[in-house]
Amino acid sequence: MFEVTIEAGLEPGAGTRTVLDRARAARRAELAAAAELLVVAAEWADLHPVPRNGQPAGWGEVDLHGEGLVPLAGEGTPQVAEFAPVELAAHLGTSADAGRQLIGDALELRHRLPRLFDLVLAGTVPAWRARQAAALTTRLTREMATWVDKMLACDPQHLTVLRVRRIIEETILHYTTARDIGVLVYGPLAHGLLSGRTTESTTFDADDWRSKSPDFTGETFRRNLVVVERLKDWARQRDLSLPQLAVAWTLANPAVHVTIVGARRPSQLSGTASAADIQLAAADLRDIDTILADAVPVWGPHPEGM
Repeated sequence: MFEVTIEAGLEPGAGTRTVLDRARAARRAELAAAAELLVVAAEWADLHPVPRNGQPAGWGEVDLHGEGLVPLAGEGTPQVAEFAPVELAAHLGTSADAGRQLIGDALELRHRLPRLFDLVLAGTVPAWRARQAAALTTRLTREMATWVDKMLACDPQHLTVLRVRRIIEETILHYTTARDIGVLVYGPLAHGLLSGRTTESTTFDADDWRSKSPDFTGETFRRNLVVVERLKDWARQRDLSLPQLAVAWTLANPAVHVTIVGARRPSQLSGTASAADIQLAAADLRDIDTILADAVPVWGPHPEGM
């Protein structure tokens, strides 16, 4: 694919400054190459529109009803011929899935996140960070994606996955509230983390996605358990259980209409059902926000854990 020539030793007179300059130049070249790859991927997509009666590229397979295929990028982006990502991937020496992701990210950035894309081309934001954001916005409406793009471009130096997810969540809730669209929240107990029974010694069956999830292992799990104990104490002082507090807090958001609480036994619902009648005051919500400031968000099932 490419060759790197390694010379024995340093040139006469070369010192740490010379090596650091070379490292910086190599890093700049790496960032520029990654940005150029996105540009090339978008251009490749332009050259390969879906032919008449042809199949577009996407994720999954089309079922008997002509459905089931998930587009490579979000609403408003052009579709690409089915073979295009595979051919590009072959030339790059990557997998077909990597080719699909590359083209999807490039189209998402160019058509729906143009401000962020401009920052990539300017060298302000690394391509890999922008691609992380692009992968999270494909299911948003075009209007939502435009707003998220504006918010991300305002503070490109803090473009983390956590911040992108929070902006997307806030955008969805604002959008639905403004249009009187109902919101159903899944997993208000954070998939068991807020059940009040989970501890650092809790283990999960091998076929349980939580056994492989970063949300329930390692430092993230330990940090969140500390926050859980603080929430539990706060709830206990008000004669509430932790699950009741979690459900009440979820429903306290004016954008949320319904929340689904999972249960394996009917008895598990007796305590949480009453949470619908619990009213948290503004001061209560501020207290909870203060506690949650130290938490790491739990995003639910991860593909690698399914």
